[in-house]
Amino acid sequence: MDADFLLTRGADLAIFGVRLRNFEPVASDPGALSAGQDAHIVLVLPPQHIIEDVSAPMEGLAVPEAARLAAPSRIAYDVVPGTSVRLDAEGILDACRTLRSPSAVIGDTDTLIELPWRLAFTPIADGINDIHTAAALSSPAGVVGTWLARLAAQRPGSGELRLRLVDSARAAEDPGFPAVLTPNDRAQIVALAAGAPPSSKPITLTAIGGSLDAHGEWSGFRWAQRVINGRE
Repeated sequence: MDADFLLTRGADLAIFGVRLRNFEPVASDPGALSAGQDAHIVLVLPPQHIIEDVSAPMEGLAVPEAARLAAPSRIAYDVVPGTSVRLDAEGILDACRTLRSPSAVIGDTDTLIELPWRLAFTPIADGINDIHTAAALSSPAGVVGTWLARLAAQRPGSGELRLRLVDSARAAEDPGFPAVLTPNDRAQIVALAAGAPPSSKPITLTAIGGSLDAHGEWSGFRWAQRVINGRE
């Protein structure tokens, strides 16, 4: 059976859509499902970037004149057959241990991150660590940290993540105002990445926006961009 639902945990701002595929009911526990063959979980996160109008300088806490949110991002995981998954935030996140290998053609059950706006990619490397906690974390003083997922190359010294960019048509979309990257910039990045993917330091995803430090260099064109918590 398949199931789609929204899961939230207010303590650490964990909020994501959950897609369960190829699971079976557990007769002895109505609050759990058992993974079948090719079972996987897809976490759908809120938009990880906001593109903002850069035509006018901002001072202090001034709000940009125009802005648009990126599309939601998602992280896909394989689940070992027979694994029992509790249907709460801690149970779902605890089952998300092994990143799903991307398909030849990226589909709805593959990891896809839009960060920055309209640059959608699947991270690739010789092994990727996805570091996140299942339970909400708090300090001795009771301060609760924001939930996050951190994607990084698995082996120290093995290099940065490579970004497999997709969807050049969306990359060329015009937000309707001047921004850090022009539609032509994004279209060029996607086209050039087909031959030599750009790279990024570890990528962090949260409910309030993602962070990455990406760069790519090709003949006649160079891209370098840093986003922190969804903003440049």
